[in-house]
Amino acid sequence: MKIARHWLDLTLALLFVVSLAAVLLAHESDFLRKPFCAAVPACPAVDHAAAWNKIAYDLGIGGLTSLLFYGLLVRLPDWRRRRRIRRSLSGRYLAFKKDMIATMLGVADGSYDYDLVERLVDLKEFKDYFKERVGSDQERWHRFLNNLEEHNIRDMLTAMEIFRADVTHVMLTTDIEDFEASEFFKRLSALIYSHKDATTEYDPVKQLSQFLWNVFAGWDWVSGYRQRDIVQDMIDSI
Repeated sequence: MKIARHWLDLTLALLFVVSLAAVLLAHESDFLRKPFCAAVPACPAVDHAAAWNKIAYDLGIGGLTSLLFYGLLVRLPDWRRRRRIRRSLSGRYLAFKKDMIATMLGVADGSYDYDLVERLVDLKEFKDYFKERVGSDQERWHRFLNNLEEHNIRDMLTAMEIFRADVTHVMLTTDIEDFEASEFFKRLSALIYSHKDATTEYDPVKQLSQFLWNVFAGWDWVSGYRQRDIVQDMIDSI
């Protein structure tokens, strides 16, 4: 779809150039046609030139008018709607990350500072903070996992499900042209749903840990730690 939109944009741009050229060159006052013919090696001459110029001029005006209305009535509203969707989903994603980080800090440290929550939204800051040693044989991330209780998991699952509902709403109401982004959101939604019955038992906690570390620290099994937030990048591509 994104490739199709690219070719559509090129076609519209070409149509605009052709229509504008027809209007300028075929205008009855020939204010541009004479300088143009003087500048090129050969200028075509046809019978009934005035009639053909009138036809070309009218077609050019029609093309420019159609493009203007298409831009105002179709493309501009679509662009503004997509911008609103991106801004809304970005805000909800940020709120989701802050809620989750606050819960993690509460479990790992017993309390948290709001400024620290803001700072840990960054992938590298999150990784560095939770990789810190808090004991001779334990990182802060391990302490978070070991201290998880049922109510903590319920709080996180609730935040995850709320964000999943936001993503699902966007997928149902928006034509996501970027195929990669569309498939990514489908996988993300399915992955969040797979944790809906997570408990404090070892296997569910391990699977939840992998998901959280991937999202909040930017870990990828193929490429290692990412420099950019892939979820935010996919939101920006909507």
